[in-house]
Amino acid sequence: MFAWTLTTVDNNLRFYCRKELTKWGTNNPEQLLNLLNLTFSTDDPQMKEDLISVALGVACLITRSNRELGKLAEWTINEIFEDDKIQSIHNVVIRHAGRLIVERAFLCDFVKEEQVIKSRPPYKIEKKLLKLDEEAAKSQSETFTPHYMDLSWDVIKESYKGFFETRRKLDTRSCLQNDEWENLSTESINKFLEGTFGEIEFSVKNSMVKILENREREKKDRTRIVRDIKNELTNCIEGKNSQKEIILNWIQMQQSCSMNMLQVLVWKV
Repeated sequence: MFAWTLTTVDNNLRFYCRKELTKWGTNNPEQLLNLLNLTFSTDDPQMKEDLISVALGVACLITRSNRELGKLAEWTINEIFEDDKIQSIHNVVIRHAGRLIVERAFLCDFVKEEQVIKSRPPYKIEKKLLKLDEEAAKSQSETFTPHYMDLSWDVIKESYKGFFETRRKLDTRSCLQNDEWENLSTESINKFLEGTFGEIEFSVKNSMVKILENREREKKDRTRIVRDIKNELTNCIEGKNSQKEIILNWIQMQQSCSMNMLQVLVWKV
């Protein structure tokens, strides 16, 4: 019952069950192996993660001379690190906890070096591409079965948010390449709004502030913020060459400071 309770979404209850199972397993390591054989094959990744965490706790708490540690390590190798098993285990908690169990058994002379090597990355993983969902790819909607509403709008998107960000920045940044405004930072924009470079018309300032707020709220990349506000700045300082020169000098100084700081960090490393 305690093992199956690990599938609950109540984290306090899960913590209690893990703790009690670890206590019980430390006093009954042989029975813990029977429990793992009975329950670890479940399809519930949370339950598997908690079970291997319990096994790790037991491996650390039983005495170095307890032969059950060797059996626990052998079970871990067979169920997690054999070539046919590791292919389907992508959970880093399960991999890492499993490795620690085997490493402890190796430290206590219960497994051989060739066995412990199996538990150490890199693992022999066959690269397989996920099958493309043609219906989802053709869909004009943000939602499609079996995902609906908040799950599709927020939860799933959150999992890959930022994954393509670098590529997108490279793509959008091309619009500013070889442009004198290329290195315009948000700090420079804020300095301009504060009046550091001279007075700014209320209507233009208002427009720029709204762009900043909207872009930051929508988590848009910096290049798009710069692109939008560049147009406002260009209109605002048209014919005011001295003010434009001051702003561009500030941009150049900021870029220079950033490069110097980067060099310092590199040298420290």
